[in-house]
Amino acid sequence: MIFCAVFGLAGWLSPPATAVTAAGRLLVVSDSARWLAATLLGLLLVWDIPTCLRIQRLRKPDMLGHHVAMAATAFVGATALPTHYGLYYMGVVELSSIPLTAYDQYDRAYEIGSSLDDVTAERKRRLRSMRDLSRTVAAVAFILVRAIDFTRVTLTRFVPDALAVLSSPATAATFVLPLRFMIVSSVCFAALQLYWFSMFVRISLAQRAREKRKAEKKRAKEASAE
Repeated sequence: MIFCAVFGLAGWLSPPATAVTAAGRLLVVSDSARWLAATLLGLLLVWDIPTCLRIQRLRKPDMLGHHVAMAATAFVGATALPTHYGLYYMGVVELSSIPLTAYDQYDRAYEIGSSLDDVTAERKRRLRSMRDLSRTVAAVAFILVRAIDFTRVTLTRFVPDALAVLSSPATAATFVLPLRFMIVSSVCFAALQLYWFSMFVRISLAQRAREKRKAEKKRAKEASAE
């Protein structure tokens, strides 16, 4: 994800001269976007989808649906529509995946460590601290990249460009179906990002409430013992 994010960001911030028009941004072939889409397609088919099916806690309809839809989008981006926008959707957006991955790792490490007797209280405290810090960073990154910027680019740039190109009589018929697919998928992904953000907030609030209750019970137990 670090590689995809850096690669996509470099290309997105250095658009070609043809990207001054909607047709140029959508219909002119971007070899970088094609390569990134092909790379992401391979990652999804070889790692993400099999892992999602193998691990029970990841085997959720929204997660699996996201991976399958992303694979379809990457396939279209690698074949029929290797557009400049691919550098954003398959590269820049993954900036938020980096701290989110760190949070997942620390959350799981703390979950395992807190259940083991041979893990010291200090080690558990450090794991909890790192988990909470990574959760905060992941939340900020998700809000900025997925909830705000993804929605902004989709609704104010990509969808208007795609509709403009579709309405042009000069657009070849071979681009019509891929463009329609990309419009629907981008809007659905934007809605999914907002849904995941709401879930992230709810889970974080519930987790903090549980920890607060545990701390209160612990203090009450210590007070009664004294």
